[in-house]
Amino acid sequence: ARPESGFAYGGALHAQQTTVGLITDTVFDGNQAISEAQSRAWGGAIHSNRSDFEGIVNSTFTNNIAQTNSTTNSKGSANGGAIEFNGGRLEKIENSTFTGNKAIATGGATAWGGAIYLYSAGLGDILNTTFKDNYSETCTDGEHSYAQGGALSLGEDVWNYKSDIVKLPP
Repeated sequence: ARPESGFAYGGALHAQQTTVGLITDTVFDGNQAISEAQSRAWGGAIHSNRSDFEGIVNSTFTNNIAQTNSTTNSKGSANGGAIEFNGGRLEKIENSTFTGNKAIATGGATAWGGAIYLYSAGLGDILNTTFKDNYSETCTDGEHSYAQGGALSLGEDVWNYKSDIVKLPP
């Protein structure tokens, strides 16, 4: 997704107020949500707006990018280099790998969640999943410029409806 103006949502998949089954054995590699318009770039591979996902299993997210480019101080944002959820629910992520995903913001915009950003969303379990070399980065010292969560960033009103957010293998 690379609009000349406006918002860039989900380089591979954009779900809008729907239900998505189990995503399994899928490779998301090199997807991009890039906004050139000083605006929003959310979910380099997957963007969900108030949708419920059964889960992501045995999948790989590599070198996906959410990037907003601005030449002036902006309140835009780059969220979730691989996955961004704005509302809705993600039941689980299991046996998956997130490597080299990036949320990049320029011109005073913010960057949240190099691999995953969740805002006002429900999160089940993250099981046997690896996060490596993911990052969020801002490329300016603008008034609104900051980066959070290289692997995982949880915005306000994120709720966990199961016992643990992250479970590591023994």
